[in-house]
Amino acid sequence: MNETLRPLRDFIVSLKLTVVLLTLGMVLVFLSTLDQVHLGIWGIQEKWYRSFIVMHDTGSSRFPVFPGGYAIGGLLLLNLIAAHIYRLKLTWKKAGIQLVHIGVILLLIGELLSGLWQEDYAMRLKQGQTKNYSESHRDNELAIIDTTDPKFDDVVAIPDEILATTQSIQNAKLPFRLVVKAFYPNAGIQMRDAAKSASVEATQGLGL
Repeated sequence: MNETLRPLRDFIVSLKLTVVLLTLGMVLVFLSTLDQVHLGIWGIQEKWYRSFIVMHDTGSSRFPVFPGGYAIGGLLLLNLIAAHIYRLKLTWKKAGIQLVHIGVILLLIGELLSGLWQEDYAMRLKQGQTKNYSESHRDNELAIIDTTDPKFDDVVAIPDEILATTQSIQNAKLPFRLVVKAFYPNAGIQMRDAAKSASVEATQGLGL
C-alpha cells in the first residue's frame, strides 16, 4: 500500500474509531429524544438522523451542534467494511463476530436506502367506498380540482417544493396563472380572534 494512504487506512480500520462512533451514536439518540418534544418524530428524523451536520436555529442564525446520522453512520459503515477487509480473517472461530458485523452493515445500508428513497402513503377507506389514489400525511400540495364533468374530476396538483419558490406557476390545464405571494411551511388554517389576527397576513381578508 502507498505509504501516504496508510495513515488513512489505519484511521478507518481503528477499533478506537468504532468505539467513538458508537458513543456518538448513543449521544445522538439521547439528544434527539430530548428534542422530540419540539419537532415530533418526523422532524427529528430529518434534523438529527438524515443529515450530515445537526444545525441549531436561534431565529437569527444557524450553527452546527453535533454530527448527524449520515456522518456517524457513514463513517461506521466504512469502519466495519474496512475491518472485514484488513482485520478479520474468514475463520470458523470468528464466524460469530463476522455475522454481527454483517448484520450491523446491513442495518446501516437499509437505513440509508430508506432515508433516500422511502415514501409513505396511505389509503383510508370507509365501508363501501372506492378510491384510486393514496395520500401522504407528511407531504403537502395545492390541488386545484375541476368538477365540471360529473363522471370524473380533473385535478392539477402542485407540490409544496414548487410553491415554496414563490414563483408564478402556469399549467396548460389551468385557465389562470398562479402567483404565490407567501409560503408558510407547517401551518394550519383555523379561526382566530380578529384583534389578534390584525397583523398576520395569512389571517386577513379571505384568509380570515
